[in-house]
Amino acid sequence: MTQLKTVWTDNYKVHWRDVRITNTAGIDSLCNFLQESAWRHATHLGVGYEKMNQSNHIWVLVRMLIEMEEYPKWDEEIQISTWPAGLDGLLAFRGFKITGSDGRPLGEASQVWMIIDQVTRRPQKFEGISIPEANNGQSRLKIDHAARIILPSKLEKRHLQSVQYTDIDSYGHTTNARYAAMIMNTFDTQWHEAHHLKTFEINFMHESRFADELQMKASNPDNGSYFLTAERQADNKTIVNARLEWEKR
Repeated sequence: MTQLKTVWTDNYKVHWRDVRITNTAGIDSLCNFLQESAWRHATHLGVGYEKMNQSNHIWVLVRMLIEMEEYPKWDEEIQISTWPAGLDGLLAFRGFKITGSDGRPLGEASQVWMIIDQVTRRPQKFEGISIPEANNGQSRLKIDHAARIILPSKLEKRHLQSVQYTDIDSYGHTTNARYAAMIMNTFDTQWHEAHHLKTFEINFMHESRFADELQMKASNPDNGSYFLTAERQADNKTIVNARLEWEKR
């Protein structure tokens, strides 16, 4: 019998498609890497896509926090380690460490997941589901768990974003990486060239689907933090909230 790994590690190469104007991986590309490792580990632990689908359940990501000291460059190989970080009611926590090809620490991430029923879309309890928790030095993060984002009272309208076919996954809803890309698109090229995205935190409030029109809104900087939100035009529902912290290069 194969022993279950409480800490899972994957290696990724940063391809040309993953980099942006700074010649480093975009935050949306990192989101894809994190998602891939989370799914692979869940499958290894017996709670992956196919297993959950048998009971009409799916995992949904509800919060994510990424803090990067340095972004990997084009053609660099990176390593992502991930592990379950405990349960709290209906929430399951997962931690990540991102390291460079030479072992240098690049960043950390925290995700918060929930199980929902595919039909009712209602959250489900973790009854009958066993998720081993990693308890060792390798699984300790400097950052806190991703938290609920409180938006400032005043946000200004930015651009309208239409959900395209390439934004959605096999469930038909917009992926977390595509939301990250939408948020990055609220800042122009000059801004990205002059600033390093230190912290990216996002809350997923409701699902969006193909052809939904999303109104992007953003705050003025508050002590270095920018707050953003996406509201669906059809019903004014908040789809995602985000908090970003930038540093000048």
